[in-house]
Amino acid sequence: MRGSRNLPSLPVDINEYATPEEQRPSASAWYISQFERLNIRGLRANWASYGQLHNFLANLLGQNEDGSYYPNGEYQVYKYYKNMQNNRVATTSSADGNFDVFATRGDLSNSVKILAGPRLTTDQYDITVEGMNAVGLPTSGNVTIRTRRFDWAGQFGQVGDPVDLGLYTHQYSNNKVCCTFGRYKLESNMERVAYLLGSGGYG
Repeated sequence: MRGSRNLPSLPVDINEYATPEEQRPSASAWYISQFERLNIRGLRANWASYGQLHNFLANLLGQNEDGSYYPNGEYQVYKYYKNMQNNRVATTSSADGNFDVFATRGDLSNSVKILAGPRLTTDQYDITVEGMNAVGLPTSGNVTIRTRRFDWAGQFGQVGDPVDLGLYTHQYSNNKVCCTFGRYKLESNMERVAYLLGSGGYG
């Protein structure tokens, strides 16, 4: 439509994204993935009230009795996303649109970082990475996958760095690898939203 009317391509800004129910690690990963793919800037919704509108960093922080602040689980997702600064990798969302990924070339050679999450669904999804040779890996063989879990303890629940779930070796062929993003409960504290794939040499 824009092209047919000779209209310019201008930046798009979304004002207030994510309902209160969506302000959790998995849905934040979903929104980040959507915005990155479409080159959209988004302003996170701030649902605070009663004099707290300018506190808690739009509900990403909690506050101790002494006035100091601590991060919640969703804050840790944005912190991780901030450090995904290498070249962006092309991605597509799930067929139903309820699961999405953001990916970049990894900090280590022959690796890719993937931030993934569903939007308020407990369905199970597969993540397929195609073009293994584009990061210097052979078109078939074994790849080492590291998974990190972002915990969620509620809006004011203090959460530390993502939990390292360790490494496992996955066999692949035809220049692609597929791994399953397991089911989880929306009220649980086990939202697995980060993957790091590579050939090895992890610290």
